[in-house]
Amino acid sequence: MSRPRPQWCRPVGVDVSPDRALRQIALRQARRRRFNERLDALDPFADVALFRCECGLIACGQALRLTAEEYADVRRDRRQFAVYSAHVHPETDRVVARHSGWVTIASAVRHMDDGGAGEHVVDATTARIEQHR
Repeated sequence: MSRPRPQWCRPVGVDVSPDRALRQIALRQARRRRFNERLDALDPFADVALFRCECGLIACGQALRLTAEEYADVRRDRRQFAVYSAHVHPETDRVVARHSGWVTIASAVRHMDDGGAGEHVVDATTARIEQHR
């Protein structure tokens, strides 16, 4: 277990709380889902299409190849995301289905407003998140 940083070495005026980090993950996931929904709308009848990984990593540009049925399965639940297998964040993601090269995750970060306003509330369901509070 790591020790907290002394007060003198923390950035001044910067929110470094675990809640902020979780909100940023949620924001990236929601943005990438909306991007994929726009991609799907361009050709909703494609048998197989490329989609963007919906992980919470900052600079992810990984592409995922999903069938129309796989994409529809992920979209059945708004808390599920299609994520490249190596991008699962164990503190916030629970794998609910494994596929070839990618997984469907259920996010522990509850997305309250998926319409783009960026309002997210942390659903602290994992023990690791609770340790940081």
